[in-house]
Order: sequence, then structure tokens, then C-alpha cells
Amino acid sequence: GSTLPIPILLTHGTSDPAMPANGGCVANVGGNCNRGKVISQSATLSYWLQRNGLQNVTPTTSTFDLNTSDAGNVEKRIYNGANPLVYY
Repeated sequence: GSTLPIPILLTHGTSDPAMPANGGCVANVGGNCNRGKVISQSATLSYWLQRNGLQNVTPTTSTFDLNTSDAGNVEKRIYNGANPLVYY
């Protein structure tokens, strides 16, 4: 696969039952892990920061809450560089 840096937008939900935040089976219907596995959200972010040369960049961070009746806020991090990364 490619290792070229590319601008990227990543979105993750910490309470998403289909895509486990700590990694593991995707939408583990039936308990057989038949839809494959994913790495953790933090490992995904680390991979893309390294690939895009942004591991030493301090992100601009903002928090907002569009739905006060749900479980929490949304955090947005912008890592600026030649190939920026935006992480929600």
C-alpha cells in the first residue's frame, strides 16, 4: 500500500457499537468477528499523524455540543501542515 502523506478527515465515536474505540471486532453480530477487526482510534490517529509528518504538531482544539440530550460533546482537533489532519 501507499505511504504517501495525504490530507485526511477522521471521525470516531467513543460509544459506537459497530466500530469499537479500543479496537477489535467490527459490528460483532453473532460473536464470530466475521466482519473483520479494526485497530484502536488512538492507533489510527497515531498512524496518520506519523504518515503526514504531524506527530510533533500541537493541534488547534475546539469542543462543541450540538445535542445536549445525548452522551457528550464533540471534540475537533486540527493538525496543520502540508497534509493536514482533521480529527473529530
